[in-house]
Amino acid sequence: MTSNIKSRLSIDLDPALHRAVKIAAVESYMTLQEVATEALRDWLQRREDREDLAAIAEVKQEPDIPWDQVQQPSIPAKSRPKRHLPAKVFTKNDALWNLVGMLKDDGGPTDVSTRVDDDLAEAYADTHE
Repeated sequence: MTSNIKSRLSIDLDPALHRAVKIAAVESYMTLQEVATEALRDWLQRREDREDLAAIAEVKQEPDIPWDQVQQPSIPAKSRPKRHLPAKVFTKNDALWNLVGMLKDDGGPTDVSTRVDDDLAEAYADTHE
């Protein structure tokens, strides 16, 4: 999640580079801030890509191990122990009863799902005059 709070960055550029970037920004219908932000994001992505490629190259140096040596033997389904959760009896002292009555009818609308389109149309048409 990105924050709406921005950080300020001041940089010194060669005048020719600054002019070229300004022209490119105008041609791309972008502000200098948008160009700088895009360039920094691209730079970070390339850096991550280089790190990923280095990790892949490192893994390629590792010896190959046949899959049957890596794979753990599986237990046939019939010999696996069955796990059953103990059944819980629902009694009059059960905490679930605390939920009963929590959502009491306050006399408000009970046809919300059937009237949703009508209610939305009415709300949008209301100009609050």
